[in-house]
Amino acid sequence: MSLPAPADVLATPSLTTDAFDTIRKIVSERAGIELSESKRELVSGRLARRLRALKCHSYEEYAKLIASQDGAEECHSMICAVTTNVTDFWREPHHFEHVRDHVAAAAIADAKAGKPVRFWSAGSSDGREAFSLGATLLEAANGNLGSADLRILATDIDTDILRKARLAQYAAAEGDKLPPALRQRWFRESGGMVEPVDALRKMVQFNPLNLKDKWPMKRRFRAIFCRNVLIYFPNDLQAQLMERYAEMLEPNGFLYLGHSERLHGSALRKFKPCCPSGFQKVSPV
Repeated sequence: MSLPAPADVLATPSLTTDAFDTIRKIVSERAGIELSESKRELVSGRLARRLRALKCHSYEEYAKLIASQDGAEECHSMICAVTTNVTDFWREPHHFEHVRDHVAAAAIADAKAGKPVRFWSAGSSDGREAFSLGATLLEAANGNLGSADLRILATDIDTDILRKARLAQYAAAEGDKLPPALRQRWFRESGGMVEPVDALRKMVQFNPLNLKDKWPMKRRFRAIFCRNVLIYFPNDLQAQLMERYAEMLEPNGFLYLGHSERLHGSALRKFKPCCPSGFQKVSPV
């Protein structure tokens, strides 16, 4: 005899076209992320838990909630739920190698001379990119930064993933993707988990940021990592963001994109290639 399924595993109602259109319009307006028709099943799967938590009986009911003034908090939770968080230690290693070979020495020297030097991991997910970058810089300095003001800002729209980033504990197997020398020196392992040592952890600051919104940062960056983020935005927003990145970079600063991302619009005149999917800001003559 079959038994009824527990309430928390009952079938999720289907995501209708009208409800899906409302959801993706809100996501586009608030976060700039484009959800194509092919993403309907993904969105349904990721939001099913939200429906159960709120005891919503249909996606129409849920869509009405997030579109209302009373649903502002849930609207943010919805955007966090549909955001894609894919990252890794040492992902696309040629970028970290470029930082090591062409960026780190001058950045460290300037910081030791008293100049604040900043790097930015935009769309940082759970922090593995930022900590890979920080370990690269620490290794280049041979661990001797002293009181140098060299910091990494790591931002993401997803506040849930930022909580994991601040915790900074990763499965030990993830650490295998780091170069052995960096893992041994700048990470420690305990209880099947790997985490950054204190010197590395202190280099990175995690803050929430919607790239579509006004950016609060006042200081320019030596380099910006925005990898595999722009692909979720329409071309016009990609072009706007690249223009803003150019404005936020120091003269001759560096922008690192994902391997499938390309420069758009006026950015084609403001950057020159420096490595695969890496670009250097062109200073005005």
